[in-house]
Amino acid sequence: MDRRKEELQNRLAAFGQGHVLAFWGELTESQRERLAAQIEGLDLKKISELFRQQTSPEDWAAVAKRASAPPALRLGDNQPRLSPDEAINRGQQALTGGTVGVILVAGGQGTRLGFDQPKGMFSIGAVSGASLFQILFEKIMARSRAARTRIPLYLMTSPATHDDTLDYLRGKNHFGLPPEDVKVFCQGTMPAVDAETGRLLLSEKHELALSPDGHGGMLQALAATDCLADIRRRGLQQLFYCQVDNPLV
Repeated sequence: MDRRKEELQNRLAAFGQGHVLAFWGELTESQRERLAAQIEGLDLKKISELFRQQTSPEDWAAVAKRASAPPALRLGDNQPRLSPDEAINRGQQALTGGTVGVILVAGGQGTRLGFDQPKGMFSIGAVSGASLFQILFEKIMARSRAARTRIPLYLMTSPATHDDTLDYLRGKNHFGLPPEDVKVFCQGTMPAVDAETGRLLLSEKHELALSPDGHGGMLQALAATDCLADIRRRGLQQLFYCQVDNPLV
């Protein structure tokens, strides 16, 4: 057994995942490097913990005892509250002050729409033919012009949609938004495991099966790129979150 395989085997065996190297002898050198890099990037302990949590029954009674009611304002409470006009004014101040950005999550594909491209590219304009991306981008542009400021957009893709989204937006000149105000970042992935055993699955002999880590991975993806640093650099205080399949937002 070569030393690289032995190191990987020891790492995997500690968590019962040694089967991942079953085809090692059939792989080319580049395929071995690909698989080894994936394995070395895994947090095997965390994966094992997550699987055990999934299969362990939750003690909901204990959870309920730990729970507490969230803070809330009721109509009868004698506390100062903003009127609708005051709230709108506060929002306008934040916009004109340049402290607001937008996070748009757009990692999904249009499979359920019968569309084999990123969902944001799907045309929904009955007359204009505008795509979901175009409608949302132009809303941000309109709000920027009204506030006479720049509103940066942080757009989260997935591994399946990232390259197509970048090419599409470049081809459309980001629908008028300054390119430096459109930060496209890719969400992370999690390895797929067998639901019964927790064993890692392979999509190819040299490749782990991976799935996007969902909207919950947004903050980690922001931190893993330069987006979080950009948010801080710009002095943004509010981030408006929306999803690409909601053109009414």
